[in-house]
Amino acid sequence: MKRELTPPCPLKTGARSRASLSGWLPRHQPAMLASSRKRPSISSRFTIAASPSGRQIHCLSDQERRLAYLMLYHPDVFEVWDQCALDVNPGHHPLSDHPLAPSLRKSSHDGTLRLAHQMNELKSHPVEYAVCPKTGESKWVPRNWITDFLLFLHPEGDEPYCVVWDIKSARGLHGLPGPCGPIEQRKLRNIKKALVRQRVHDTYFDQLGIPVKFLSGDQVEDTVIVNLERMCAWASREVRLDRSHVEDLAGGFQEALQAGVPPFACRKTCTPQQIEQENRVLFSAIWHRLLRVDLFTPVLVDHPLVPETTDVLDKYASWFSKE
Repeated sequence: MKRELTPPCPLKTGARSRASLSGWLPRHQPAMLASSRKRPSISSRFTIAASPSGRQIHCLSDQERRLAYLMLYHPDVFEVWDQCALDVNPGHHPLSDHPLAPSLRKSSHDGTLRLAHQMNELKSHPVEYAVCPKTGESKWVPRNWITDFLLFLHPEGDEPYCVVWDIKSARGLHGLPGPCGPIEQRKLRNIKKALVRQRVHDTYFDQLGIPVKFLSGDQVEDTVIVNLERMCAWASREVRLDRSHVEDLAGGFQEALQAGVPPFACRKTCTPQQIEQENRVLFSAIWHRLLRVDLFTPVLVDHPLVPETTDVLDKYASWFSKE
């Protein structure tokens, strides 16, 4: 499907629009919101108001926020389940009811309770004290483990698939307690629970055939993140220019890129409102990969744009791979 930069809907391009036509509707609510009082007090909180399904993405750490921009930049990502709860009981693949994913209809998992029991680690499964709404009885009930991001991708010519991003503040911290203070991190019971949680988590997704990518925010260059954050913010705003004006601007930006001059070198004096709209077109074109610039160097409107030599998505292609 050819991508077009259209004024009324700057986020729906590529697989995002293909998924919306497939008859599959996302039904996700984050298990923990950035604003929730239940989130760990040591964690950070961020929301990104630009997702394929048009809702906010909730991030509970700066590392999640950094990688979320890279995730949202990928044109094949048509949905994201942020702060995704693992099912306590047996269940099916998240795409089992997707009309374009027939091979996944029989995929299932045992649920975290059964997996913990099979590992003789049921005592390590999280629980919470809850009141039954029907009987009013208070009792301990299983609580869900949560994974960071479940990505839904749909490459052209292939069926949709999922990838899990398990994100830590640095490499080597997966399977360790966190987020919590240093004293809590050293307690043996917390270390054991973290190891059990990681084993259950990885087995759960292995049963579904969903690869887990162990990532940290420091694996992506700061310049790339700053550029993507800026592009994402601009692309989420509505462009209030007619199509012909947008196409003229996009053509001028391409010529400026090839000529090695600033994108607005030929801009005449105009109002702040016009400048803002033209900036939206520029950054939306970069965000939607219509204007291919080097994201490893700062993208500045008063400097010549640097042509892309290395595609960011090629460098991190393994993070989005179904293998």
